[in-house]
Amino acid sequence: MKLEGRYKKPLSNKSINGIIGNMRTIMDEAKRPEYITGNPLDNIKDYKIESKEKQFLHHKKVKVLFADSALETIWEGDLKMYTLNLLAATTTHRLSFLLWYSLVIFCRSSLC
Repeated sequence: MKLEGRYKKPLSNKSINGIIGNMRTIMDEAKRPEYITGNPLDNIKDYKIESKEKQFLHHKKVKVLFADSALETIWEGDLKMYTLNLLAATTTHRLSFLLWYSLVIFCRSSLC
């Protein structure tokens, strides 16, 4: 079965699993006060999700990207992008934190 998202592209297996998981929760809640006798989604197995192999930058490339002259030569003087990429490369922060950080820190300063 192929399900389409809002942009007429097929939904990924991860998206389908998320939808089924939400529906399972709803059905479980309906089962609790006995509106229904059983959860019809209990017999549906999750779709297989093939994880992508993560790729990491080689330490030589990292040295080039963040060398003393890199801000001007590679990042074209864009301190915001340089800082965010340096944070991403040297910490375990998620993208959501880095985006929040860019909004809060940079937009409160004259760098925004």
